Amino acid sequence: MIKRSILLLLISFGFVLANAGATEAVDQSLKISEVMAGSISSSNEEYIEIINTGSSAINMTGYKLTFISSSNVQKPIATFNGYINPGQILTLANYNIGFTPNYVFAASSLTYNGHLVLVDSSANELDKLGWGTALSYEGSATAALSGGKILQRYIDCTGQLLETANNSEDFYINQIINIGSLPAVTKTDCGPPPDPKLCEGIVLSEILPNAAGVDEGHEFVEIYNPNNEEMSLYGCTLKTNASSKIYEFEKSAVIGANQYMAVYDSQSGLSLLNSSGGYVTLSTIKNDDIVEYPSALADDVSWALIADVWQQTNRLTPNAPNLSFLEPESTNVIEENKGSAELEPCPEGKYRNPETNRCRTIETESSQITCSDGKYLNPATNRCKTLQLASTILTPCKPGQYRNPATNRCKNSESQDELDSCDEGYERNPETNRCRKVTAVKASTTQATAPDSTQPAINYPIIIVFTALTIGYGIYEYKSEIKSLWLKRINKSP
Repeated sequence: MIKRSILLLLISFGFVLANAGATEAVDQSLKISEVMAGSISSSNEEYIEIINTGSSAINMTGYKLTFISSSNVQKPIATFNGYINPGQILTLANYNIGFTPNYVFAASSLTYNGHLVLVDSSANELDKLGWGTALSYEGSATAALSGGKILQRYIDCTGQLLETANNSEDFYINQIINIGSLPAVTKTDCGPPPDPKLCEGIVLSEILPNAAGVDEGHEFVEIYNPNNEEMSLYGCTLKTNASSKIYEFEKSAVIGANQYMAVYDSQSGLSLLNSSGGYVTLSTIKNDDIVEYPSALADDVSWALIADVWQQTNRLTPNAPNLSFLEPESTNVIEENKGSAELEPCPEGKYRNPETNRCRTIETESSQITCSDGKYLNPATNRCKTLQLASTILTPCKPGQYRNPATNRCKNSESQDELDSCDEGYERNPETNRCRKVTAVKASTTQATAPDSTQPAINYPIIIVFTALTIGYGIYEYKSEIKSLWLKRINKSP
């Protein structure tokens, strides 16, 4: 009897141990494969996928999926029922994704930092995925999510979902939602890796919110690729605080190594606030680059990254390296309270111009140009000029000719001996040496005596002018007496 009781006790204990072992065995074939906490269009557009990676159907009745934020706020996503077959995908959404999802959950349930946990009906944890500043995760959390960024699980070399118990190793961020189908991206050790050149490392470099004249079509945001290889811009987005609009780069968009690229408002449709200032956000695959620019920037003054410091510049350089602010030339002139003693000395061989306060070269005789033979230095231009002399550049006159000094031209030499006698009735003009007609009969030496050449000639025009001036002065001097006599004469007349 005692032996039978002991045997029954052992059998019962073995049954309990067997049941306990069966309870501890948890099927972890269910995996979270995809999560979107908000699309580019709306933060309320959220999506989750769960896949049965096992070889048999699983009864999910009573299973639960819960989201827990980084501030420990818990939100139930779904309580499941029924079976899920091997390879089957359950879709969960809170917006119209183009077909009816398996489960619908409340809007704004997910945030950009937090984690999802899937448990069975006995509250055994089956899978967990944490991102950003999540409170809990497997291994380490993935990068934080934002609008349009989607967590997707890698597949391993056999085509199965990757499970290393490390969220940051098992998931990657994509920009394209993969609804209702298995992921197709493997790790680098066994297949094509995710493109590491996909919009990584790109930064903002220059912002022009106030173009001179009409702003539209002239405002721009410039980005820069500091990498030493060409990068795809697919997945990058631009946003300003002027509106909720987001500009997405096309799939074919690329930026060269160490290249600058200006995106004008006519291309992006983004406007930039000016008077109140604003900010621009460049979102890449891994991070957000947010740059705030000051208010009331002057016309054609941009906010630029120069030597790793954001600053104003009046030298716009779209699609090129940025240049520092160019001070106006007038700033080189002495200011009211700044004497020449505060300025740096001019280099050797130069002096400071007191009018412009700028250094100029000292011109000395030794610094003047030495001209070659046949040339001289023009003092007006300080340049050499050919020395042109009449004796060196003019052809000598022919025999019997001489050079007229007035015209510098050759003229025939004519002497009295070589001239022919004038015809009867003509005489030679001593001034022109040409014959002229005699118009008066010469007076006889006995009838008239030639005037004495020593007697001065009378200048009658001068005498007449002098006499007229004298009479005029007399009239002016005695005008009162003349007027009185004239009035008396008029009064006496009948």
